[in-house]
Amino acid sequence: MICNFINLLTSIIRDYNIINLNDFKKLVDNDSLLITTDVNKKYMVSVKDYLDKFGDVMIVDHHQDDEFTIPAIYKYIDIKASSASEIITGVLKERDIRYSAKLANALLAGVILDTKRFQKNTSASTFKAAEELCNNGANYDAVNRLFVSDFKEAMEINSLIFGKEEIIDENIPEDMLVNNTVIMAYPQILGSPTVSFTINRNKPSTIYNQITLAKAADQMLNYNVDASFVLGYVCPDEVGISARSRGDFNVGEVLAKLQYLDLPQVELLAFQPLEVIKSGGGNMQNAGGKVTTTDIFGLEDEIKKQVEERLKITNPVSLVGEQEKLNGFYKR
Repeated sequence: MICNFINLLTSIIRDYNIINLNDFKKLVDNDSLLITTDVNKKYMVSVKDYLDKFGDVMIVDHHQDDEFTIPAIYKYIDIKASSASEIITGVLKERDIRYSAKLANALLAGVILDTKRFQKNTSASTFKAAEELCNNGANYDAVNRLFVSDFKEAMEINSLIFGKEEIIDENIPEDMLVNNTVIMAYPQILGSPTVSFTINRNKPSTIYNQITLAKAADQMLNYNVDASFVLGYVCPDEVGISARSRGDFNVGEVLAKLQYLDLPQVELLAFQPLEVIKSGGGNMQNAGGKVTTTDIFGLEDEIKKQVEERLKITNPVSLVGEQEKLNGFYKR
């Protein structure tokens, strides 16, 4: 799928002058304008060390802002929008700006990606944006073909979700299986919301791409869960988190609490991280975060506490995989 997107982007950027970082350093000055789309966090942009060089900054995004958000004079953040592509499509229509069919395809791909083919986080404006893009030359069938799954990537995601390991230890009365994915039910008067938590529990220090974590969180909504949280190291000292919800549980508000956590950060590292990060957020159905820590299981426990607080439940019921008595056997 990534190769398909690269081919699409390659066909678009032929019309633009794409420069590298060295060229950028020579050109940026106080007359320069930085426009970020689908991102508002300092640590997520490639020019994070040069933000003070720009005269103006504009943000177009649908993720919640926080203390890590890039300072900007012009800020358009709509957390109710399905995607940054939906926001941009609305701006193009409002300003009566013409654009190519190639760009229409790219914007439609963004809408389809963030809504999981219009299965979540959609509103009337989402479908109006899709209609507007198709009226301007977007080809839905062609865009859909961009989302053909990569086999190796699918294997990695399935291994992360469904992986399990047999624990053999003389201190445990019998051999037990530890599941990567834990599913908890939170009994309430009007039902029992279910929430999943996924970590590579056998090899927790495995490095993952943030996109892999996001796709794993997406995939969990194919099953009988109302919300999913997937955690994994994205570099040796930073844990990435992706969260998804069907809409009744606000995962963005849960991950927004990450900035207030107090976790071990560098106890196992032979070097100091360049920057300590504790940031997260998003919207009702899509959220992400990143935390500098060496304690991924401690981070999972803190997220579980936040879920319990939001649902006002202190005694959730384990449906799949919960092995509290084995926590001491997990090794980073």
